[in-house]
Amino acid sequence: MNNQLVVCDICSHELGIVDLDTISTPMLPEMFKSIDEKHEIAPPFQDWMEWNQFVCRQCKFRPFHKENEITIQDDKYFKTVINIDKSELFKCSCGKEFQHKSSLDRHQKACNG
Repeated sequence: MNNQLVVCDICSHELGIVDLDTISTPMLPEMFKSIDEKHEIAPPFQDWMEWNQFVCRQCKFRPFHKENEITIQDDKYFKTVINIDKSELFKCSCGKEFQHKSSLDRHQKACNG
């Protein structure tokens, strides 16, 4: 499991926990887990919602600007935007994945000499 903390793009409020290995488009509410189940904090989104209906509890705006990107935050409070659309990734035969074909081409030239 590759669990990461997801934050709002606008206000950086902690939304929930996602497994980066399993999250994909379309984003579904069940992909987002509570930030603290032990203290019975509810998951961030209702079961009936679609991604464009997701709302940040803090700022009341849509927490994601794009339907295929989320913002994660590490334990040092560094934020990173992650593309979760697995169909858009370009994969090398060595197993590395790239978001852009040009990046894959450069990698393959360096890899294969």
